[in-house]
Amino acid sequence: MIEFESDTDTFSDNEDVINPLSSKQIADELDNEFDKDKNNSRKRRRIYWGLGEVFDSYQEAIDSIKNKWIKIKTYNTKKGFKEYFRCNLIEKCPAMMQLHILNDSQHVNLLRDQEEHKHDEFFEYCQANIKIPEDPNKAFVVNFDVNSTQKNNQFVRMIVSTKYLLELATKNVFACIDATYQIVYQGHPVILFGHVDKNTTFHPICLAITTSENNRDYSFVVQSIKSKIKDIFNKEYQIEYFLADAADSITMAIHQVYPQAVRLVCWAHVERAIAARLSHIDKKESILADIYNIQLSYSLFNFECNVKLFFDKWGLRDDADLRENENDSELIKFLKYFKKEWIVSKHLNWYEGSALGFPSTNNGLESTNKYIKDTHTLREREHISRFMKSVNCIIEAWSVDRSSELDRLKNFEEIPLVSTELWEDVDEFLKSKPKIKSLPDHDLYLISENETNNESFEMYFELIECELTNCQCYRDTYDFDQFLVLNQLIKRVKINKQRWQLSFCTCKSYLKEYICVHIIALAVKSKLIDIDHSYMTIGMRKRRGRKAKAKDWYIKQ
Repeated sequence: MIEFESDTDTFSDNEDVINPLSSKQIADELDNEFDKDKNNSRKRRRIYWGLGEVFDSYQEAIDSIKNKWIKIKTYNTKKGFKEYFRCNLIEKCPAMMQLHILNDSQHVNLLRDQEEHKHDEFFEYCQANIKIPEDPNKAFVVNFDVNSTQKNNQFVRMIVSTKYLLELATKNVFACIDATYQIVYQGHPVILFGHVDKNTTFHPICLAITTSENNRDYSFVVQSIKSKIKDIFNKEYQIEYFLADAADSITMAIHQVYPQAVRLVCWAHVERAIAARLSHIDKKESILADIYNIQLSYSLFNFECNVKLFFDKWGLRDDADLRENENDSELIKFLKYFKKEWIVSKHLNWYEGSALGFPSTNNGLESTNKYIKDTHTLREREHISRFMKSVNCIIEAWSVDRSSELDRLKNFEEIPLVSTELWEDVDEFLKSKPKIKSLPDHDLYLISENETNNESFEMYFELIECELTNCQCYRDTYDFDQFLVLNQLIKRVKINKQRWQLSFCTCKSYLKEYICVHIIALAVKSKLIDIDHSYMTIGMRKRRGRKAKAKDWYIKQ
């Protein structure tokens, strides 16, 4: 029995005296509290399941619910087992589903509860951030779309950007797009849309969260950006070149919004696909080296010449049936694959001449995707409701880095920058007295090393005539290697007299970096620019060999 000590404290007359409770009264109060808690305990929600669909196999059932539901538990029964799922779009959505797999049947039953999808959290967030802010670096929702009524077609789409990033997009006619995964816990893709300046720097335009990456998702992103730029700045956002991987969903979306845009295919994706098919073929290094040289084609005519001479070299006839034959060698099978998939198909534009002065790979966009995972999410997959808030911080950081006048980290360059090392190369190149031929009728210059003979220039003149008349005589004059040597020996340059930095050259340096020694040398010769001698070292002349590293502070060096 519990003993209660008596209260021995004394009280003044002005204080209230509290009478102690008896043991019976205390026991009654404890019983009342226990009954109250028992009555207020959470009642278990009864779920009423109804048959939704019947699938022929378990894999078919899993494919049908991909990216829509997430498994939460598995329960074994005497007749089979059940897998329970909840909504994969919004964490607090009450909708549930189960797959019932029976031991004595191959069929899989999909059962749904009576709860409808409720995506109020996502909808309320988008509604609260849809208004365009006054601050140009403040993130806002460009557009969003939610469908939770159709049981077999639920999706969410949300696009976030800033006014400054949207305005920056109007300075370019080139754009690139791609989706990345392993950012959102539910497995949803995050779509990144951006462009590249003349200094080969990638600049994002927006981030989008979607439940898939089909053509409707991509067209929603591109069309929303186009419409929002029109609403805010009263400008037509025109895109002439669109770069992405070879996904058909992106191609369909681009043609819906920009039917006249040139669809470029990322060379890095093409290279990986070709290298995988070449892995078991003899002379794969030589074949891949030839394809690298084809990728450096500076025009459609040059590309067609390289391709035809390439197939002549490796033994594929023009009229060859591109369907695989069991009697074909591994080399012929690869050549048929290469021609079918990357030459006579819609995935043709992977060579540099498809869009001169613009990138041929999505490397800048891919590195930005990696930066998001490494820096902003720390390689932790976040739930979509939490990542929606992280998107604002990411977008605003990108916008501030490009708009701040005091501490701008990334400037959008509309002309290529000339480094001090390049000025040094130009000075050395001019001192070597290169040979320069002018073609005033075609507004072109031909430039080469001093050792190049006049016969080589005559052969190049004939090649230009073939290009103008679409003549095929080059196949009788050159093989693939000879044609390649001639194009590497003599460079073709077209000078832009208004802005010489935007001139054109056929060398590899220009095709990759949009500026080269030949353009600058001809601009100096034409007196459009003077050599910047700031590259010259003052005092001790530069020594040959590797530079020594700095030693400790107390050692004289």
